[in-house]
Amino acid sequence: MKEIKEVALYGYGYIGRLLAKYLERCEIKVTFILDRNAKSLQTPYAVYTLEECWPTTDAVIVTLLENEMRVIQQIQEKTSRPVFSFKDFIKGTM
Repeated sequence: MKEIKEVALYGYGYIGRLLAKYLERCEIKVTFILDRNAKSLQTPYAVYTLEECWPTTDAVIVTLLENEMRVIQQIQEKTSRPVFSFKDFIKGTM
């Protein structure tokens, strides 16, 4: 995971916000947020839905704890970059 310098997060609920703060401390830049509620989110990051085109980043981390595989598959259809579940990302950084 050391080659990852910037990521996008899918989901900006409680876990997504905590992960964004953690990543900042680890010097990993959050470049944007993917979220189905993109229009209603208040965040310092650019926000996109899965249906929109989004910028390139080193990886995408899905912050859902349940049913994340469906979302991971949807993201993988739109990018060649690595897509991690929250659980797998944390396991890889510990």
